[in-house]
Amino acid sequence: SATEDPHMWHSAKRGVRWAVDNAFDDLGVEGKKALKGLVLTEKVEELQPLRRCCLHPARFRAFILHHLLPHDRSIFGKLRDPWFYVLTLPSLVPVFCVREAWFLFILMLLAMSAPPDEYQLCTFILQFKSKQFITGGFIAAMLALLRAFLCKWRRDIGDFVCIDPEGMVVGACQLVSSILLVWIAFLLLPTSKQYGQPRFVAQTGEASGAASLVRLEEPKARRACCGCVAVSEDRGGRLAALLKWDLLCFILACMTFGGLFAVAYLENDDDVMEIAAESLLYARCLYSFLSFPFFVFEIPGLSRVLMHTRPTGFDKFGRCVPFRLAVSKSDAEIP
Repeated sequence: SATEDPHMWHSAKRGVRWAVDNAFDDLGVEGKKALKGLVLTEKVEELQPLRRCCLHPARFRAFILHHLLPHDRSIFGKLRDPWFYVLTLPSLVPVFCVREAWFLFILMLLAMSAPPDEYQLCTFILQFKSKQFITGGFIAAMLALLRAFLCKWRRDIGDFVCIDPEGMVVGACQLVSSILLVWIAFLLLPTSKQYGQPRFVAQTGEASGAASLVRLEEPKARRACCGCVAVSEDRGGRLAALLKWDLLCFILACMTFGGLFAVAYLENDDDVMEIAAESLLYARCLYSFLSFPFFVFEIPGLSRVLMHTRPTGFDKFGRCVPFRLAVSKSDAEIP
């Protein structure tokens, strides 16, 4: 087996055994959910359309969420929507806190569901850290290398290219917001609701016989904040382990910033802010590259095993509903 090597560290053996055991547990949970879906008949609830004024703020929220996180289109359907490109573009801008401000805006829209959806909060965390790996890691590093190349070999382009245009304050805001946003979303998880949880006929009392004998175990919520908030401690699956990794990476990035700043400051103490900005840029790139595990779990299937959540989306009225692909006319005509 993978742990038969006598020279393997004991900590490595425990880690491998822990990963294997948890993987089988996660697959068992998903297998039980799949079996429940095969045995029982799922009840599909049809929601009535909402009538709102065209200038109502909820219409604006519904427009953004429906085009960015639709309930009836996969990634292939999203790529056919021009508004999806427009709404995705701000999340790919790695400078001047544009990406962080856009994700903060999206988190505010998700929190307006009252309570927010568990799947959407988990997806928000994975997408934010995945975008950080791409934009804050690869794109930001390539821009820094390009600036260093032009600064060294093109003397006629001006000194503004050789200086980090964002500065110390903006760079610090980017680093802090990269961990703050995901922890805010994670702290909202215990108060979230499973809008994608399937409702079966046996749960509504409309069936009898074998279906009604099936025991459907659902997590029980408890009340917190003087009974004002319903809290469920099972929300998010194993996402907490990834956030612990992210916290360690943030601490490592801060230590890297302190080390680089100290080494450079001992040689040149004139440009303190410039030294701090450049050191912070390298620390941010390191922190972004260490977000790679979140990028891996963006692969379809792995995220479901990690979080144990059912996909949801937003309809054109801004309501969070279970995800179901829309049936095209050509597919509907096939007998």
